[in-house]
Amino acid sequence: MKKLKSINSYFWRDPYIQGLKKDEKLLYAYFLSNPECNLAGIYEISLKTITFESGITKSKVAAILDKFQSDKKILYKDNYIIIRNYTKNQKYNPNMIKNVKEIISLLPDEVKKTIQKFNYEILENLINEKTTKESISDISEHFQTFWECYPWGKGTYPENSDIEKTKKIFASLNGDLKEFFKALENYKDLIKSPKTKWIYKPKDFLNHYKEYL
Repeated sequence: MKKLKSINSYFWRDPYIQGLKKDEKLLYAYFLSNPECNLAGIYEISLKTITFESGITKSKVAAILDKFQSDKKILYKDNYIIIRNYTKNQKYNPNMIKNVKEIISLLPDEVKKTIQKFNYEILENLINEKTTKESISDISEHFQTFWECYPWGKGTYPENSDIEKTKKIFASLNGDLKEFFKALENYKDLIKSPKTKWIYKPKDFLNHYKEYL
């Protein structure tokens, strides 16, 4: 039976992914898409399987995993892959959230402790039933829409922008999102003028969007 999960279409343009070497990119994509990967982003898999399916040597896989752990992205502990904040990039319905909780409940106690130490915030909220379907998927989806629709150019491009800091500002916005996106469209129309010499970086626009309503 096929497992329904998704990889964000922005994956290859993520600043972190763009900064990786070829084998590091391949292995990161493999951890997100191999048959063992589940809706929680936490699953058991042997180093032998990883090396065989990825085609990367055992020593190189170990070195890359050390890098991912150091970067606080992916942890390999007791034959379990733990992808930090994997759930942020998934769109969940209630049944899927139930499935994630079941996956967590069946994990060994040591792996559960490791998850908490690894600062797996979104997942921890799921376990404690503090997060709703809307807060997990909809906010992430709205941010992705904003990021993809932003008028890049004139000195500001995705790779030069701090996406994580921008996400935090976006998540803290107070106000109607319809109003926000209306302001974005107004801003995009305004900067079409040939007199425009520069545009805001996304995080700066978030702090000024009400000026364009």
